[in-house]
Amino acid sequence: MKFKALAVALGLSTFLSVANAQAPTFFQQTQINNVIAGVGQGGTPTDVAFDGTDLYIARANGTTGYSVVRFANVLSYTGLQNLAGTEIYATTVGANGRDASLVAAAGGGVYFGYGLGGTFSGTGAASASGVVKLLNTGAVDTSFAGDGYLDTAAEFHNGSGGIGTPGRIDAIALDPLTGNLAAVGFGAGAVFQVSSTGVAQTPVSFSPLLTSSGFRDVALTSTGNVVARVNLAAGNTGATNANLNVFSRTSATAAGAQTLTVAAALGTGVGNVVETGADNLGQQYAVWNGNNANNLRVDSLNGAYSSFNLTGAENGYSAFTSNTFGLGTGVSGGTNYLFVTTTAGSVRVYQAVPEPATMAALGLGILGLARRRKKA
Repeated sequence: MKFKALAVALGLSTFLSVANAQAPTFFQQTQINNVIAGVGQGGTPTDVAFDGTDLYIARANGTTGYSVVRFANVLSYTGLQNLAGTEIYATTVGANGRDASLVAAAGGGVYFGYGLGGTFSGTGAASASGVVKLLNTGAVDTSFAGDGYLDTAAEFHNGSGGIGTPGRIDAIALDPLTGNLAAVGFGAGAVFQVSSTGVAQTPVSFSPLLTSSGFRDVALTSTGNVVARVNLAAGNTGATNANLNVFSRTSATAAGAQTLTVAAALGTGVGNVVETGADNLGQQYAVWNGNNANNLRVDSLNGAYSSFNLTGAENGYSAFTSNTFGLGTGVSGGTNYLFVTTTAGSVRVYQAVPEPATMAALGLGILGLARRRKKA
């Protein structure tokens, strides 16, 4: 009996091992055109966030206007759609900003980074680059940081960890390891952390030291590992310049050496965006525009499969016509999704599922386990 149980366990382990070696299949279920056309102040889509039901789209209108558009019940649609969202928040900041970013908050609502890449120039919604926490209605969550806004360097850094205050914020993400808002600043070489109530925490430092002239974007895996595209100072050995870098997380406040570099021929302005996710077997992946072309690159974060591209034409939809993307991932009903928006204003919804042969093998393994248990 023990031998049979061991054989069954080893068999199931083999099936799982086979499954984990397979690349996920990104099945595109929806293409929504004109999702932001003519809505509010307008602007170019730069990022997306999913709260389990609704999709939020960040927009930058030149260097001064920034807004959030909500598309309700995005998963209720399939096929080709021509629908508009609803602008729920807008702000105007100084002319030195250049980007906008969104992160779904763990307790509901979203963090909206506006004027990212611009220096801090004051306080208040209309005078500084920063981050505001919004409820799903678009109302400012004033319980966060006292007034809902992080718009000074001191609000991102509590003075600990041996890291200086950031001169500006270039990217934001959510840290699944701590539940904190994570932010990277130009030249700081660290990931700053702010609690769900808006209180600065000890930043995540890198060893060896990562001296950076700019994190162009950052994402974190479910285990807290840092995935980033980084522009490095001359002579730096902490990462590979301009390519996708993965750093192992060793604690809540520390990240170890670079564990994976995904090299690609990057063009100017390309490769600035990265998002992490997992398929329905938990395989971790990174999606990024690292091809200098109108497609997205998908890379395994554990080396289990070779990289491949998404072109926008999956399942018969039209191909991407831009190499500038906004990316987001999320889970609903146990299924993992990837959300993509481009400067053309369309939104694509993908299911990130294991390759069909993998699922068949896994199903047979589980079926065999059930039958052996019944015989026993």
